[in-house]
Amino acid sequence: MLKFLRGRKRSRNAVLILFIGLLTLSLVALFSASGGGNKLLGGTAGNETVIAKVGAYEVTVRELKDALTNFGQQISQGQGRTRKDDMSALYQMYGQQVLDGLIRQKMVLYDADRMNLARAIAKYSHG
Repeated sequence: MLKFLRGRKRSRNAVLILFIGLLTLSLVALFSASGGGNKLLGGTAGNETVIAKVGAYEVTVRELKDALTNFGQQISQGQGRTRKDDMSALYQMYGQQVLDGLIRQKMVLYDADRMNLARAIAKYSHG
């Protein structure tokens, strides 16, 4: 393909312009999507709004807010601080990690149900 483009300046320029345009559009989409957490946690979504689902298990906005609050408190205590960060700052710094953790928890519960581990654990803990 490089030999083909080497001889044709117009084709090469068109391909470069197309490539630059795609990169620009993808960057705009990326930066506009990253602001979605502030809308989610800022009140436009209700606390019971489902943001992720694994089988019958759901992650709600309330669970994410609670997990972010707990995580922020743990971070503050570890650094010797007592001040609280606002929810949007916590989301920007740790939101994706905390959400991934909540989804992993739901996946473990889903797999345990699928393998009937809850019944087995209950059976052996009582007997």
